[in-house]
Amino acid sequence: MNVAQLTRFIVGLSWIYNGSFPKLLSIAPLELEMSGNIGLSEKNTTLLIAVAGISEILFGILIMTFYKARHQFI
Repeated sequence: MNVAQLTRFIVGLSWIYNGSFPKLLSIAPLELEMSGNIGLSEKNTTLLIAVAGISEILFGILIMTFYKARHQFI
């Protein structure tokens, strides 16, 4: 594994971690506060946070899977 692969693997794991723990497994109070400030109801805010968490996890998987592609960072 070269340095570029290792770097993208670490960045991918970081996206997966940030998408799963503060958003899906237990919603951080700061996430609720920031997302709630846009005027949505509590149910819609929770749904928005869940969608953001799933999107971050998918992006992390894409970074780790397609580590040679550069278009995903644009």
